[in-house]
Amino acid sequence: MRCSYFFLKRRLKKYIPTAITTKNKKHKLYLALQTRFYMLQIKKVQQILSKRIRSI
Repeated sequence: MRCSYFFLKRRLKKYIPTAITTKNKKHKLYLALQTRFYMLQIKKVQQILSKRIRSI
């Protein structure tokens, strides 16, 4: 899970404006967006992995 966390963190910076990420790291909005984004990405990754496993 740790590898995917850093991978998602990199992806996250593209989607959320830099002003939010740099200035308001502890801001509630940022945290909410961050966690929601992580959850969505983790679901996508799990789906892709499960499809690949099924195909093999």
